[in-house]
Amino acid sequence: LGMTIHDDNFSIADFAGKQVPCRMGIAEELTAGQFRLRNVPFCVLARGRPENADSSDGAPDILGLPILLSFETVRWGRRGSFEIGFPSAHKNIAQSNVCFEGGGLVVQVDLGQRHLAFELDTGNGQTFLYSDFAEDFAEAAKGTGAKETYGMQGLGGSIEVDATELPELKLRLAGADAVLHKVPML
Repeated sequence: LGMTIHDDNFSIADFAGKQVPCRMGIAEELTAGQFRLRNVPFCVLARGRPENADSSDGAPDILGLPILLSFETVRWGRRGSFEIGFPSAHKNIAQSNVCFEGGGLVVQVDLGQRHLAFELDTGNGQTFLYSDFAEDFAEAAKGTGAKETYGMQGLGGSIEVDATELPELKLRLAGADAVLHKVPML
């Protein structure tokens, strides 16, 4: 990438609330499709993993929101493709299934006849629900197991939170059916 790594030390918080030390890196140029981005900032994590992290789980490669925002248009297709930089059409909110909101990506998910907004974390491979889902969708939350502890693994390590498990959740994303198994409700 032709990246220059600066000695400035700072930390970022992972989704588990742990602080992760990193340094600033600047890539002179980053090419994605037809895009050529210059002087792109990256958080550069230290080599290795924190002592309390699972050593078999390497740090993911993450394109942060500043890079996604530079693409101006993004689309999540039926076959699971994630497209960038296509010509924007007349805005039709009723047909949009992904958007930027408050510094994050939001994806439209259908549960039965209801449209829901789920946060899409580009750096997290886990899916989980919060307790208000069980309150708002009691029928879908039926069959949850006993309370247990759920380990959430972030870049800075893991935390344990109380959870119940939803055995199966049938959703529709980008026009395609999806079935999630063993979804923790925190």
